[in-house]
Amino acid sequence: MGLAENHNEQKNNDYELKRVEGVPPTLCAIPWNHRFTNIGGEIQLCCVSEEFGNRVLGDDGRPLNMDHLQDDEFILNTRWMKDVRREMLAGRWPKYCERCRQTEKGGGVSSRQLVNAAYSRSLPNLIKNTQIDGTINAKVESVDLRLGNQCNLACRMCSPRSSSRWARDWMKVDHGNGVGADPITPLHRGSRYFETQGFWENFKKQAPHLKDLHFAGGEPMIVPQMIEALKVCIDSGSAKNMCLTYNSNIVTIPDEAKELWRYFGDVRIFASLDAFGPLNDYIRHPSRWADISQSLEDLEANFDQYHLSQVLVKSTVQIYNVTQIGDLFDYLLEGFKRVIPVPHLTNLYHPLYYRTQVLPRELKAAAREQLSQLKERTKRKLSGHSGNHRAHLNLNSLDDIIHFMESEDHQALLPTFLRVALSKDRYREENLFKVLPEFEVLRRYAPQPNPVDIAT
Repeated sequence: MGLAENHNEQKNNDYELKRVEGVPPTLCAIPWNHRFTNIGGEIQLCCVSEEFGNRVLGDDGRPLNMDHLQDDEFILNTRWMKDVRREMLAGRWPKYCERCRQTEKGGGVSSRQLVNAAYSRSLPNLIKNTQIDGTINAKVESVDLRLGNQCNLACRMCSPRSSSRWARDWMKVDHGNGVGADPITPLHRGSRYFETQGFWENFKKQAPHLKDLHFAGGEPMIVPQMIEALKVCIDSGSAKNMCLTYNSNIVTIPDEAKELWRYFGDVRIFASLDAFGPLNDYIRHPSRWADISQSLEDLEANFDQYHLSQVLVKSTVQIYNVTQIGDLFDYLLEGFKRVIPVPHLTNLYHPLYYRTQVLPRELKAAAREQLSQLKERTKRKLSGHSGNHRAHLNLNSLDDIIHFMESEDHQALLPTFLRVALSKDRYREENLFKVLPEFEVLRRYAPQPNPVDIAT
């Protein structure tokens, strides 16, 4: 998500989620001070609302893209953005904000809440300075950049849009419609908007005013333009006032980045891990747990040397990991002091056949019991981490994971899930039932093998 959640008004990981007096319960600071640019240069509201039609539209009704437009004043004051702000000020949930609404309804901690906790002191002024039609004096303080789809992994729930590594294999496996039925589209080939002169001219204008700068991908640690952007911020003289964050698979972290981090006021790593050990490698192919563990241990051991203020594991909860996510909790709690000992959990929404809601009743019941026990077990273990407020907040997300899993029944999609999973197994010479033996009960839902589905 955008950097606003990490703004350095909140020091020592102290996230207070108290309501600010006079602020509507649906308001989020994002539409006032944030710019999110997606992998293909798409200008969108934020990364959390991607599944809900969040493309910012110009007043002619056409989606905006960084290939042709960089002006912050124009973007933040389009009719589309003004309407979003007006809805929030009226106490209504914009349709793009459904994920946050559902998270809060389920008892979890939403991105909206984290953003507002970070900008709590600014919220009254944001409201006060908004005109009746939603117009604002645009001041971008938070930037979230996806510098293309270059990636070193091909995760099971991902696609060529977000991973260049998938592009080489996408047509060789079944994604629910048969092998070769989902062609690589121009959108999947990505955009090179971040190589244009207009992008860098605009970024240099933004840099002196930024409080938050976030990178995700693809995999931002292997993109040369990430390093270039850090140098722009340092040259602006404002890096010392910025909170710099990454969503990264932490397979590799360049030494040059580690050297540059010391110029920034705040550096935070959000490590994208979805399980412990072999299951993480199965989901996030072709990662190797030994390398991941070594990277986390390096961040732990050199926390101060790298000028870090937070290392947080973020996990996308899905059909593949909901029954074993507790192993990741135990690993973090037992092995780390500086790395936050409880992961931040987010429900997977797309593709639909990977949702936890696809599980049959007996596996949902088992998962619910495991997650409930995990929460109580982790509470006891956290007694030795009482100063880590973020760990306690993350623990609350287990309630939302259970609520989301049980809120809908998509068991009818089990044959599609198995068709997709087993197709990838054949191509990668992996075995779903070996890493998830509890899934043996799903064999009865598996479609009969079809020779055309077997990749060669």
